[in-house]
Amino acid sequence: MEELRQANQELHYEIDQLAQSNRDYERRTYNLKRDIVLCEERIRYLEK
Repeated sequence: MEELRQANQELHYEIDQLAQSNRDYERRTYNLKRDIVLCEERIRYLEK
């Protein structure tokens, strides 16, 4: 029974780590998309 509790605890930890990694990835993706939009706006401005 103790082994199951330990395995469950480890799985919860791994899931928490994956969830944090996913949030970090989504934040980086959002920032990159925002940067792309800003660059595109600058390009359009400079082309005028």
